[in-house]
Amino acid sequence: MPKATEKRLRTLEALDRLGAGFAISARDLDQRGAGAILGEEQTGHVKLIGTELYQHMLKRALHGEPLDDDWTPDLNIGVTGMIPETYVNEPEIRIDLYARLARFDQSETTDDLEAEIEDRFGPMPEPVRHLLRLTELKQACRRAGIARIDAGPQAIALTFRPGASEELSLQQMIETSDGALRWSGERLIFAVSEEEAEMRQKRISELLNRLQA
Repeated sequence: MPKATEKRLRTLEALDRLGAGFAISARDLDQRGAGAILGEEQTGHVKLIGTELYQHMLKRALHGEPLDDDWTPDLNIGVTGMIPETYVNEPEIRIDLYARLARFDQSETTDDLEAEIEDRFGPMPEPVRHLLRLTELKQACRRAGIARIDAGPQAIALTFRPGASEELSLQQMIETSDGALRWSGERLIFAVSEEEAEMRQKRISELLNRLQA
């Protein structure tokens, strides 16, 4: 048996009383070392999730924000966004831009980042504009508690997280929508005919704005 394993077993055997968890953690810390919490040299699973994500999770924990609230809406609306290599040549810079967009919270806007990108790389191509608009849609979904949006030529379907729809004034919207809005199970259906994916994206933005008005 490895010596480190034997030490841990002895610790568990010696500290079997109620409330011994802190003492066990302290001994385990002595045996393994703490690592550099905010540095590049890490111990434990931080190497698997990366320093950026670890620092993001640590920041949320220090501010008392629940980590299970860190969710991402699923958008299936026929529009995709990306940063083309022909627009941003350096892979590291592209990854950094993707990471910055992924870290946007509900209160931030993409305006400053959009201005920075155009200042650094020139006029923005459509795929990048789509990426920024999708980021804004995800922020709006998080504010409204919408877990998923499905959009096609005939309708837009919003799937809410449990309990989220109860906090919105949906009934008045449904009553004044001339039948365009209705419930189908746990999804709110917006019956609108729109063939172009980009126009559907615009319709979704307008609908989300109405939900949060």
